[in-house]
Amino acid sequence: LHALRKLMQGDSKNAKAPLGNNFRPPQPLHHRPVRTNIDFKVKQDQLKICIDVLKESRFSISHD
Repeated sequence: LHALRKLMQGDSKNAKAPLGNNFRPPQPLHHRPVRTNIDFKVKQDQLKICIDVLKESRFSISHD
């Protein structure tokens, strides 16, 4: 988030002007779950694949 807040914009007159004040403080979760659909388990057949190929992996969600 820090990197996003440091983004700059500009033209020849206003080089490196900060983006507009579009800041919203982080909100509490209020017991909401944070979920991901990324499978972090490495499968045996993936160990032989070049890491550049793995970058092209696509992930999908599973519905409960």
